[in-house]
Parts: sequence; structure tokens; C-alpha cells
Amino acid sequence: VTQIGDSPNDELEYLIVAGGAGGSAGGGGAGGYISVTDYVVTVQTYAIVIGSGGTSGTVDASAGGDGGDSTITPDSGSVITADGGGGGGGVAGQAGGKDGGSGGGGSWVGAGGDSGGSPTAGQGYAGGGGRLTNPHGAGGAGGASEQGKPAPASGDEPRADGGDGVQNDITGSNIYYAGGGGSGKHPAQAAGGAGGLGGGGCGGPEDTPTAGTDGLGGGGAGGNNEDGNTHPDYEGTVGGSGVCIFRYKFQ
Repeated sequence: VTQIGDSPNDELEYLIVAGGAGGSAGGGGAGGYISVTDYVVTVQTYAIVIGSGGTSGTVDASAGGDGGDSTITPDSGSVITADGGGGGGGVAGQAGGKDGGSGGGGSWVGAGGDSGGSPTAGQGYAGGGGRLTNPHGAGGAGGASEQGKPAPASGDEPRADGGDGVQNDITGSNIYYAGGGGSGKHPAQAAGGAGGLGGGGCGGPEDTPTAGTDGLGGGGAGGNNEDGNTHPDYEGTVGGSGVCIFRYKFQ
């Protein structure tokens, strides 16, 4: 809990990013991104909650877990909520990418499981869709500045990159926040999709996908299948936690 609003200024700048989602087959969506430069404050207490990263799913099992919401809650006034990223789609239950701040990437199964998740308006972008034909490929997750890439319609390397986040200099340095997770692929003789700028995890190669970056709200990467016959699956990775930063100037 933090009290703000006791400086001579009555406006400040803030950045709030939710937790990135976990990947499964599809990449995990980036946490919702909100940046405001003229937030009017009063002398009161503001409760700050930072969203945690979502849990990982496994390629042949569950979808990735959604990221946690980040919130600013004043004693009096409206709550500000950045929505946690949407989990990456998994194969079990033919789960498509989940909705969230940015949408998770779709899996490679049918009946809607190949579709990317939808974003929260003004906070991020949609996840890319998966590819149903062999060799299968999942979709990259959405980031704060662009949609996750869909798995290519043809070719032997059906991986898909996560969408990039947004660059912000609120700390005095230009840093990217809220990048989407890259996809896994099936089979996994090569790398999966690249993570989006802003902490998105990279898929593969094989059993070494990377997690979303804490403090940036990056989505976790999708896991891979080793080959098309035995289907040993590797887990996706966890999403990165979010962040909340205030900046104001004393007069």
C-alpha cells in the first residue's frame, strides 16, 4: 500500500503491466499494458497489486495459465486494471489460445483449438492461429504493440513468433514491456518461435524454451513435441510478472 499525491503537483505519469501468461503449445499472451501521462491524484492511499506470471501448460495437456491482473485501487475513485495475459492453447480438449490483456497463441488441433485468443481493447493484441496440417505448428501470442504471428500455412518449420511489446522510458531508459511468447512446434528438430520484444519467451529448441521475463509482463513460450510419432511433449514455460511504476516531479 502506497500513499501518493502529497507533492505540489496533482498529476503524475504511470505505467502498469499485468502478468504474462504461461505457454502450452501456443505462446502465452503478454500482460495488459496501460501507460498514462496525466493521471490526476489526491492525497489518499492507493493499493497496488502486481500481477504474477501464469503457470505453464504441457503440449499434450492443459492450456497455459492466465497471467495475474495488476491493479491500482484508490480509497476513493475508479480502480485501474491491467488484465493478465491469455494462456497459450493446448492440445487436450482442443483448447485455443485464451483471451486476456493480449491473447494466447492457438494450438494445432481443430474445432477452434487452432484459434488465437482475443485481447482486452486498448491493452494488447490477439494471438496468432495454429496450423492443422503436418508438420503441425502453434501460434505466437499477442504483445502490447502487435498481434502474434500465425503458424505458416506451408513449409517444414511451422513456428510462429510472439508479438512485440511497447517501448517506454518512464524509468529514464527505453525499455520494452509486454512481449508475447513464441510458439512451440511439432516435431521439434529446430527452434520454436521467437519471443516478442518486451520479455516474451522463446520456444525451443526441443526441451529448452525460455520463460517470460519478470517485471516486464512477458508471455511464456510454447513447448515442443520431439517427433510426430511418439509425441513426447515438453512443457511450455511460465509467464513473467508485471510491474507498476509512477513518475512525478517535485516543484
